Amino acid sequence: MSAGFMGKIKSFFAVEDDLNDEEEVILPSEKSKWKGKLVGLTSSRHNAIVVMEPSSVKEAQELADHLKNRSAVIVNLQNLDKDTAVRILDFTSGMTYALSGNVQKISEYIFLFAPPAIPIVLPPKKVGVVKETGQLFIK
Repeated sequence: MSAGFMGKIKSFFAVEDDLNDEEEVILPSEKSKWKGKLVGLTSSRHNAIVVMEPSSVKEAQELADHLKNRSAVIVNLQNLDKDTAVRILDFTSGMTYALSGNVQKISEYIFLFAPPAIPIVLPPKKVGVVKETGQLFIK
């Protein structure tokens, strides 16, 4: 009976070599309780914010190249005629959609295009009712 008890104690404190060399052992101190989404980090040359003020539709390809390289692009279309601005906006919006990115209108002529690795976080909107008129407002 004592040999069985001593055998249990020895096996409790003994290091067993039964593990395969290819197996990875995770010790309890290495485990993480975080269960969030895993996002890969890119090199420092990516994730830049590029500001562009295109003068023609030809520059839309350069804009698309920045998005493909995982850089966010702020586009100012203020100095373009309406038709050219719409063409650039349509092309860049399509490119952003194809890359699963995000688009946010900053002002009437300024837009932010972001690749999927860069989320666009907006402040919460305040919704309320004007007491005097009873009208709904959104800020």
